[in-house]
Amino acid sequence: MRRTNRAWSVLIALAGFAIAFVDLSAAEDLSSAQKQGLELLKQNCLQCHAVDKVSNSPDPAAPPFRNLYEKYPFSSLRLPLKEGVLRGHPSMPHFQFSPEDVENIISYLGSLEE
Repeated sequence: MRRTNRAWSVLIALAGFAIAFVDLSAAEDLSSAQKQGLELLKQNCLQCHAVDKVSNSPDPAAPPFRNLYEKYPFSSLRLPLKEGVLRGHPSMPHFQFSPEDVENIISYLGSLEE
């Protein structure tokens, strides 16, 4: 039993390292604006949504941002981000970003399509 717990601990630590490594190497290819957009999404959205190209959303009901373009052109998100994102469900908080933040977020979202 104790060996099993230790093995799981090692696997979890390795998975965390791998995720951090992928996140860091992907962030190196981003422009300054895209990095700022990613940071905003991490601060405000990461608790529910996957904000990168590979992760699963922590909340299975929350779509990964890399798939948003399938429903919405990223440019169509400018107005909702500036005026306040309407809640998609009761537990989703209200968000409103500055015009500069919106452009950074849109720029980062566009990098997910590449």
